Amino acid sequence: MLGLGLMAACSGDSPTVGDGSLLEGIGGTAPEGPGTTETPPAETEPPAETEPPAETEPPAEAPETTQPPAEDDSSTDWLPWVIVGLLVALVAGLIASLASSRSKKSGAAAASAGARQQDVAQIVSSGYWVRDQSSTVMQITDPVQLNSAWGQMRNQILNVERDLVSMSARPELAPLTVATSQVSASLAGLRTALESYVTIAAAEQPDPIVKEQAAQTVFSRQRQLDTAMTELSNQAAQTG
Repeated sequence: MLGLGLMAACSGDSPTVGDGSLLEGIGGTAPEGPGTTETPPAETEPPAETEPPAETEPPAEAPETTQPPAEDDSSTDWLPWVIVGLLVALVAGLIASLASSRSKKSGAAAASAGARQQDVAQIVSSGYWVRDQSSTVMQITDPVQLNSAWGQMRNQILNVERDLVSMSARPELAPLTVATSQVSASLAGLRTALESYVTIAAAEQPDPIVKEQAAQTVFSRQRQLDTAMTELSNQAAQTG
């Protein structure tokens, strides 16, 4: 059976080797003809292996710092204001105290100055009255009238001297002690000189020369009194 088959195959239109149909029939691939050379496929190099990217470590996380809770300044915010307020109140109190003290001192000084001016004016007025009255007495020629006028005037001069001593002791006149003392001494000197003149002039037969000398002494004491009163007025004006 096998032999018959082979023969039949040989006798028939047998396929050539170059046809390739036989190989196709058995599932093969017909080789190319003798005139062609099969070019082997070019070997391709395997792709270069790329290194995997270096792993980057994540940045180290900074340790969390916990801030301390904010202090409550509500309890200290008022302290500077209280200090400032106290300082302002203290300064205001000092200013008010100084102003009050100055006001009191100025008021007391003004009152003292006013009282001093009144006392000085009274002393000066009394001194000028004595001086003028002494001149009036010296013009009396009648011995009886002269003695009567002098008796009244002498008492008035003594009253002025006592008033002057009393006023000189006042605190307001303390800065004017020297000036008031000079006025007091001048008044006493004028009184003594005028008394001597009246004694000489009221005599029955006065010596004209002695009477003139006594009159010149009275005039000298009047000028001394004027000078003392002028000095007292000037010092009172300077002391306010």
